Formats: sequence, C-alpha cells, structure tokens
Amino acid sequence: MYPSIWDSDAAPNKAQTAVIDKALAGIIGNMVYIGGPGYAKDAYHPWTPELAWGRRTLPIYVGRQSDALSELEGTQEATTEGSTDGSEAAALLASFGYPKGCVIVIDYEEGATGSKVLTYLTSWASTLKAEGYKPVVYSSADILKWIYENSAIFEGCICAWWIKNGLYNPNLNPYQIATLPKYVFPKLRGWQYSTAVGVNNVSDEGAWTVDVSVVDSALLCVATKAEPEPVPSPEPVPTPTPTPEPVPTPEPVHIPQPLGEGEYIVSVAAPTLLDGANGIAVKRLQGLLVAQGYELAIDGDYGPVTESAVKDFQHHVNIEEDGITGPETLTALMTKG
Repeated sequence: MYPSIWDSDAAPNKAQTAVIDKALAGIIGNMVYIGGPGYAKDAYHPWTPELAWGRRTLPIYVGRQSDALSELEGTQEATTEGSTDGSEAAALLASFGYPKGCVIVIDYEEGATGSKVLTYLTSWASTLKAEGYKPVVYSSADILKWIYENSAIFEGCICAWWIKNGLYNPNLNPYQIATLPKYVFPKLRGWQYSTAVGVNNVSDEGAWTVDVSVVDSALLCVATKAEPEPVPSPEPVPTPTPTPEPVPTPEPVHIPQPLGEGEYIVSVAAPTLLDGANGIAVKRLQGLLVAQGYELAIDGDYGPVTESAVKDFQHHVNIEEDGITGPETLTALMTKG
C-alpha cells in the first residue's frame, strides 16, 4: 500500500531517467512538479508533460509560501489568490494529461500559520475539488497538525521536511511523525525521509542524488498524451479517382496496471547550489548545516555565511573546499551523524 517514489523538483532528461530507473531497481513512479508560484522552474530543469506521460506519478503544485502570503491584504485577498492558483493548478493538470479525479498535492513547507495561510490553502483546495480533483497537502508535521485542527477540506496529507530515515534506520529519530496527533493519522497518506542514492555521470546534467518519499499507492495516477482527433474518411465519389490512403492509427500509450498492496516504488531532488542561489532547496541545505552544528539563519539565501559553512564542512569531510553544494557534499551532510 505504501510504495517509495522519487521526489524531483528538477526534472531528469530521458537519458537520466533511464539511468535512474536502472540504478533504483523496482522504481515505478515519481513526484512530478507541475508548477506554481513557489516553484523556481528557472533554477531547475523543469518537468514537462512528455517526461510524465505513461508513468505512475504524483503531481505536485508548489503554492505560495509564508513570505508571499504575509504580504496579502487580509483574508479576502488570500481567498482570491487561492482560487487563482487553484485554477492554474487545474489547467496545469489538464496540460500534463492528468485525468479528472486524480490527486493533486500542494507543497506548503514553511512554518508560518495564521488566517491568511489557512484561507489561501482552503480556497486553493475548494477550487480543485470543484474542478473534480482530490486535493492533498504536503507539509511539515506542525503545519499538518494545525491544518487538521482548523479545516476539513483536504482529503489527505503527506508529512514532509526531511525525516531522516526514521522508518528504516532505528538509530535515527522519526521526530516529525511522532509529533502528529491521533486525529491526523487517518489522513496521513505518506511521508518524506532523507535517503541519498547517487546517480553519476548522466548526460550533461552532472550527478544526481535521489531522495525517497513513501506514499499510499492509491495517490498515484498516470498522465497520458491526448489522442489526435480522428480524421473522417472521405465520402466516395462516383468517379474512378484513387481511394485516399487511410490515416495511420496512433500507437496506444502504455499505461501501467495499478499496484497491489505492499508493492514499493522511488523520487530525484537537490540541484547543485552555489553562492547567489535562493529558495526552498537552499533552506533545506541550511537546515542540514544547522543540524551539523553551524550557526546560520535558515532564510533561503545562499550568501557568504552559507558558503563559508559549506567550505568548513567540506574541509572536515575531505571534500574539495569550493563552497559549492553538489551531490557529494549534500550526500555527506545527510549521512554524517
């Protein structure tokens, strides 16, 4: 019932997908980031419909995060923005070829709560429900607890924010899941935990690190390419003109069969980060540095303080001290006790 999927805000190209699938034996699905105001697609190789077609996937819409929501003028504007973003998410689902009735997840990972946040999320989910989709929220345990104390609009939740191997490594504390109250557990459909699997020398995109999430297989669905409109057969004419050649029938898109209970799958994250980068990926890096004992603000800006901490960490683990967070440095941060 709970397979593993690979979580990838940066999309792989076809060559990388083949290598990743081979490296992660048994993989049958992944998260697909379809867009949203919080998705820095200019910083990554973005997901496209062609990369999602024919795969069992979980579409993710990165909503407005706390900084953007705090700038809204009250709950009325939050309602409007939530509805606007919900309509955009519905349009993106259609453009990717996801059917009505599929799950759509909003990614809200930052820690702010309040009436504007709840109003925005509720408005977003209500708009998607009206369009025939099933909204699920992806966030940290404290935000999930707050959402389910104040709203019943979401049909399920995924606990995010790097629960370091809590399910599979008894030496690491799954603190996020442990903080969820009993009334949230019936809604819990999955969780994220940090497990790195390196995939090196893939095309021209460099090395990749695979981050694993575990979700209910019922959340996954298949996006398909829209079939072309059938070409009508020409009407016969009473002249000895040649019959037009039939229009070739397009090859059917292969759709994998549904999973059975107990079957497992895996998701790819972590672009290379360096001075000047910003966003959620940088906040996750800063959180890992803080966990290693470095004193710095988790503000999402890769500035001199973050670069200096990365260099110092690289020095202590015998990695080239270039201040750039690539797969080798990120893997060391996630695995060093």
